Amino acid sequence: MLDFDTKKTYGITSAILAWLVFFSMATSLVLALLWMQTSSADPERLSQFNSQASATLITGLLVLLRLIWWLVNPTPDAPRKMPTGAYRLSRIVQLSLYLSVLAACVGSLCYGFATGHSINLFGLFLLQIPIDLNAALAETIHHYSLLCFAAVLALYCLVFLYHGRRYKMGLRRMLPGLHL
Repeated sequence: MLDFDTKKTYGITSAILAWLVFFSMATSLVLALLWMQTSSADPERLSQFNSQASATLITGLLVLLRLIWWLVNPTPDAPRKMPTGAYRLSRIVQLSLYLSVLAACVGSLCYGFATGHSINLFGLFLLQIPIDLNAALAETIHHYSLLCFAAVLALYCLVFLYHGRRYKMGLRRMLPGLHL
């Protein structure tokens, strides 16, 4: 059963979706780093690419689902002692994080397709795109979308740490069943 957000707090569904996005994104980043460390002559490289690309696709789909859930649910009121302006700013940073993750996913997948790869989605089916992408443009998009993601992630972490210190809310607001 879905637990919808209320004006008082986020529902459990929102918290679970946020954590799924986090773990999927972390998995995709670790797999990308492992893939980058693999020699181009290694026979496991294609398998690692497919694992990383599959995780990236799943991350993008989870972010889309989280954004849709965010749009159809009411916005909870600001936590106690937090000014409305600071709360709005934190929501903008959170939205920016989700959009930058989505842009990084799209940029990564476009670059993979542009370099001639198709994605074998966890061995279930082959995902290809029927259009020809410019590899140089796709690489540029991939590069800048990842830089944008890194910058927004750093900002998000700073805001999270500040709110945890200033408003004493930290992870309690993000864990299912422990909302303030």
